[in-house]
Amino acid sequence: MLNMLYDMVKRHASPKAIWVTLACFVLSLALINGKPFGVAQLKAMTGGVGILDMEMGYSPQKAYDHLTALGEAGRAFHLHYIVPQDFIFPAIYSIFYVLTTTFLFRKLFAEHHALQKLSLLTLLGGLADYCENLCIVTMLLDYPAQHATLANIANVLTLAKFGGVGLAYLLLLAGVFGVGFNAARERFRRKNL
Repeated sequence: MLNMLYDMVKRHASPKAIWVTLACFVLSLALINGKPFGVAQLKAMTGGVGILDMEMGYSPQKAYDHLTALGEAGRAFHLHYIVPQDFIFPAIYSIFYVLTTTFLFRKLFAEHHALQKLSLLTLLGGLADYCENLCIVTMLLDYPAQHATLANIANVLTLAKFGGVGLAYLLLLAGVFGVGFNAARERFRRKNL
């Protein structure tokens, strides 16, 4: 299954696809964080309270304190405006990371080299993000009922999301630096022939 996924990604990993997904990523990032439908608007409505998705290391009590601080209007805004975007955003950033890293790793490593498939690890952050979103949506929909286990799971998934996105950035940077180093080395070699 991973081979099939990798082959599909490899077929689509082109400069054009990378630029298109980068543009979508930047646009989606601006929408989900800005006004009038994003986190900036939510913070304006709630006196500075943002989304639980961006908090790190929260307990169930802290999670529900956060949802309470959003107020009824803030929770409704989160559900109706931010949640729909937050089900598109992880797909967009995951596709950008996996296409870009795959493209770079194909240049960096020999054909069929096992390390090329490390690019699939860039999908982990998006997968954790989707699972985290499902937990938070359930918490928002069932509010004021409190589900401590669900809040604990959401916290673990939030940490996994940030870890997965961090790993994606590291792999992306490794690919950029590796390809850049190889290009510089090749230019130096040609110059000294």
